[in-house]
Amino acid sequence: MVEQRYQAYKDQGFQTYLLITENGMGLPADANYCTAIRDMYSLTMPVLYDPGDNFSTIVDYQGHLNDWDFLIGQGGELVFQQKWVDQPDIEEIIQQTLSE
Repeated sequence: MVEQRYQAYKDQGFQTYLLITENGMGLPADANYCTAIRDMYSLTMPVLYDPGDNFSTIVDYQGHLNDWDFLIGQGGELVFQQKWVDQPDIEEIIQQTLSE
């Protein structure tokens, strides 16, 4: 689903990233793990990792960061965050953000 979102909006200036904070064993993700995930799911979007868990210091969340969707607007402002967002909900928010 995230790859489809990337393809749908990339030409409109909307950037999509998959940020992986831990691997399947709960250990910090690394470049090799991200490459394996990208290849496994045939992703063309950037797949990033955060071994120092730095992203978690700028967002408020509970549970695993990998389970959350975050939408960061122009200027780096966090405009939306929610765990397990339904596709129609996030699409509406993306459209609102792009029209601003």
